[in-house]
Amino acid sequence: MEIFVGILDRIRVINMNPALIRFTLELPDKNLNCLTLNPLIIDKMLMIQEKKYVVKVSGKFNSRDQLIVSQFEIENSDDTIRKLGI
Repeated sequence: MEIFVGILDRIRVINMNPALIRFTLELPDKNLNCLTLNPLIIDKMLMIQEKKYVVKVSGKFNSRDQLIVSQFEIENSDDTIRKLGI
């Protein structure tokens, strides 16, 4: 499993049932396309602002070179994140 740290951007809902979210992780040298089916991660992501938070994600790549995220953590939490309990 690979770990990446970058800025969370372009969060999009692909499917509602089952829930599928795509987002872009902006790394210093490239942008990484990511997907997740994990409802706990999806709940967190839909409550936070794009281009504001640095996140750490881990997962495996699929055949389309997209990272399938299995773990998600916000690195630079602020008052908003703490109030939401994320």
